Amino acid sequence: MDRHQRKELQGYVSTSAMLFRAALFVLAVGLTGLVSRSVAHELSLIQEGFWLLAPIVVGLLLLHSSRNWTGGPDFRRKIRQDLAGGVAAVRRVSAVDAIEVEEAEDEGPAYFILTRDGQTLHVAFQELARYKSRGFPWTEFEFIEAPQSNTFFSIKKVGETLEPSQGQPP
Repeated sequence: MDRHQRKELQGYVSTSAMLFRAALFVLAVGLTGLVSRSVAHELSLIQEGFWLLAPIVVGLLLLHSSRNWTGGPDFRRKIRQDLAGGVAAVRRVSAVDAIEVEEAEDEGPAYFILTRDGQTLHVAFQELARYKSRGFPWTEFEFIEAPQSNTFFSIKKVGETLEPSQGQPP
């Protein structure tokens, strides 16, 4: 694992990232509390404490949905395992054919890639446009990622450019 890859993984579990997430949580719940208190005051419900309901509900919803944004504690555990291991996983692909699917909105292009051993890979992500500008897909390439968390780092060109045999609309 090179220093750029290590730095990227450290960003997921650093103290500053966790403090930033906590600050956003406190800010969201606090603003909800201020707004609901103002509304309750205007409706003369301030004495009954109904205004506390909104920030509690927002806080619980944020806690529940935060796993979808940050990967949750299991993902951070896997990141720490990757950092402790200090190695990146490299998966080499030998391609014999490709079908390009045109970009839909700003999602990036997508490819169905037939490998030398008969498997079909679907490769699609927004940053793939950058690799396409460098000639992707290639006859040989490597996916480089963190082994435990499967955090994607890059695609490395090994072979020559492989012209897609077909193009498909989004």
